[in-house]
Order: sequence, then structure tokens, then C-alpha cells
Amino acid sequence: MNNKWGFVDINGNVVIEPKWDYVTDFAFGRASVSDYRSNIVKLIDKNSNFIGGDFWDYTGNIYFNNELSEDLILVEKNKKFGIVSVSGDVIIPPQYDNILSGSEYGEFLLKKDKKYFSINLKI
Repeated sequence: MNNKWGFVDINGNVVIEPKWDYVTDFAFGRASVSDYRSNIVKLIDKNSNFIGGDFWDYTGNIYFNNELSEDLILVEKNKKFGIVSVSGDVIIPPQYDNILSGSEYGEFLLKKDKKYFSINLKI
């Protein structure tokens, strides 16, 4: 509406006012909303409450073996990547040049300063 995004329920009732420049679909009760003027991305719940204390430059879903993780969200801040939980808790601070998920749940390949690290989070 008026070049702004919000959310409606299946009956067409507005449940989150259209005030955002861009939104993502909800996944596991969370969505990303963007405000281009302030250059922020924030996670919200289905009641439009902000999740976590940080604003991000980017958020994205994390997949394992082509299945969406219910627990983790990839975030970017100042061109560095990290991982947060769906409750907004920072699991891996955004300090890596790249983060790739591995073949098994909880395994990640992290890149920082041309070095690679492998970790297993088992959340």
C-alpha cells in the first residue's frame, strides 16, 4: 500500500500495518522488515514486536540439506556475517567474511581474513 509493505491474514485483514520498504515471508514465526531511509533490517514476530536488540544490514534463512533450520538466522552487519537464534540471541557475532552451512545440521564453514574454520553448533 502506497509503496509500503505490511502483512494481512488469510481473510485480507491488516495485521501488521504497511510501513516497511521491504519484508520477507514469515518463517518459524519471524520475518525481516527493512526501512531504506534509516538503512536498517530488523526481525519481528507476528505481533510486530522487534526480536533481539540489534539492527542488521541483511538477514536470511539458514538451510541444512535443503531443509530450513527452525533455530537459526544468518545476519550481516558492516559486511560481516554472523548467526542469531529466532529469539534474537547472537550465536555467532557478525565478524566473518562468509558463513556456509555444512552437510549436517549445525555444521558451518566460517571464512575470516582468507582463513577457514569449521564449527558444529548442535542447537
